Amino acid sequence: TNGFCSLSGRTCNCIEGIVGPTCACAFQNCTTLSLPGSNLCSSRGTCSNSNGECACDPGYYGCNCETFCAKSTTCSGHGACLVDGMCECDPSYIGEDCS
Repeated sequence: TNGFCSLSGRTCNCIEGIVGPTCACAFQNCTTLSLPGSNLCSSRGTCSNSNGECACDPGYYGCNCETFCAKSTTCSGHGACLVDGMCECDPSYIGEDCS
């Protein structure tokens, strides 16, 4: 396990070296990874020196901002994008794209 969720289930406390809202990402050293050619945060976000996480641009998700998700297209307008870039469908809609 990479961490433990709070009793409310709304936050997770990650073990050392692991970051992210679901403790799924490895800590990134933003200083050394910002060298040319490093592809830090997939060029779709900003790495935070304070917590070693990528703060992704709108519409991008994942540890390295590698996944695009938009409610109107990816989720067919019938769901919301989760922190991992997957759709959580509205009631009565199913599938990866909530169609």
